[in-house]
Amino acid sequence: MQQERVDVAGSPVEAVESPVATGREHVLTLLSRLEVAPHDEALCTSFNQAVVELAKQPSAEVFELLSELADRPWLTRARDANGWPCRAAVLWSWAELGYPWALELSAEDLAYVRENAPGTSSGWLTLSFVLAAISGVLNGALFFLLLAALLASSMKLLFVLLPLPFGAMLAHAIATLVATSAAQAGRASAGARLKTLSYAGWVALFIVVVLGLLSTEAGVVASIASAPLLASSLGAGIAARGQLKR
Repeated sequence: MQQERVDVAGSPVEAVESPVATGREHVLTLLSRLEVAPHDEALCTSFNQAVVELAKQPSAEVFELLSELADRPWLTRARDANGWPCRAAVLWSWAELGYPWALELSAEDLAYVRENAPGTSSGWLTLSFVLAAISGVLNGALFFLLLAALLASSMKLLFVLLPLPFGAMLAHAIATLVATSAAQAGRASAGARLKTLSYAGWVALFIVVVLGLLSTEAGVVASIASAPLLASSLGAGIAARGQLKR
């Protein structure tokens, strides 16, 4: 791929020593490699970091480079380890240049930047992960405790069914932990999995109602056990919307 090079004012020594020139060459080098391997997450991450760093030195030269990169639609398909599209990183960095260059961004580009802002779902992913871990520990303890009690004595059919809801909530917690980890790693399929788990989590409400009808004590225990699951499902659903927009 032939790369266009912008002449840097001054002597060759000054061009080498210029932080803007060095950063620009680094971005262009990564761009040439990225065009060959647009799905390399590590390479996309390096490219996004280089673009963001370059934008910390606002200048007409940086503006020209970013505006040229923004015209490459294939950068939309290239995503870093956090799922941030490389084109979004370019436009975000362009906006960070401030006045007057940021005024050149179109309304569509600004909307794209807002929809793909860095970290839009990372907080919800972390919250969902923590709550799912709590749900897993709590429901796992209840499941194995009831299972042990069941195996140690002969109980009625009603009590035989008691461990099953907690086992289901344990399985949901484990699946949520796996899905949030995949989303944090930038896996493309993680958003759809989180969305499915967010819907499945609300089945816990039905379980609580059923257990409450069968036994008041069991309903109270199920309400406490399902609280972190419902909260993690809410966080997973919000994070899923951010992931699916990307």
